[in-house]
Amino acid sequence: VIGEYAFAGNGLLTSVSLGEGARIGDYAFYNAAMLRSIDLSKAVAIGNYAFSGAQTMDLCLQNNAISPAFEYLYRNGSWTAVDLRYSSGAAPIESIDLSAVSQLGEGAFAFNAALTNVAFGSGIAAVPGSLFAYCTSLSAIELPSTIASVGEYAFRATKLTDVDLSNVDSVGASAFAQSSLESVTLKAGAQIGESAFAACYALENAQNLNTVSYIGAYAFAYSALTSLDLASAVSIGDYAFAES
Repeated sequence: VIGEYAFAGNGLLTSVSLGEGARIGDYAFYNAAMLRSIDLSKAVAIGNYAFSGAQTMDLCLQNNAISPAFEYLYRNGSWTAVDLRYSSGAAPIESIDLSAVSQLGEGAFAFNAALTNVAFGSGIAAVPGSLFAYCTSLSAIELPSTIASVGEYAFRATKLTDVDLSNVDSVGASAFAQSSLESVTLKAGAQIGESAFAACYALENAQNLNTVSYIGAYAFAYSALTSLDLASAVSIGDYAFAES
């Protein structure tokens, strides 16, 4: 067992080896900004924000003044500022194996800009809130069929381009907002939370949208959907498809 905050803020640690059945406490490696290598394949539990880190706003010199730095997106022939740019103290781990994990805390890997590869096991029934939020290098994910819900902000601002949610009953608020999604497959009867896919500017294809039962406010606002069949929707929230 690794206790809460056990290695939080450690700026020297670069690699860790764990034993069978390891349990990692909340914030155990929070802001461990040099930790690049850890084998999680034997871990069974990972706590809240265990490998996450604090965000700091990036600044730039503009017109002889210090100003916030922005992320830009090329859209409709011009570059548009879409969000403030931040840096993070999260451990820059590139690959994680969660095949043995059955308990997974919220935000466990949030703000890790280096993460590119994730392997899930069958012991996880839900993706916790903010799990991979702002993991800006994460471009692909395969969710096992055991996962029935995706928490709020779980994949916000990732580089995912395609995701299969055909076994997922509920998608939380802002779960994929500001991501690079181009296509999503939904489950019949699924409930889509507020702003779940908002500001997914490249999202052109939402398969099985015609079978979804509930669509929250701003759920698909600022997307690129051009054709909609909402025959099964019992409730469509305010601004659900606004500015699309």
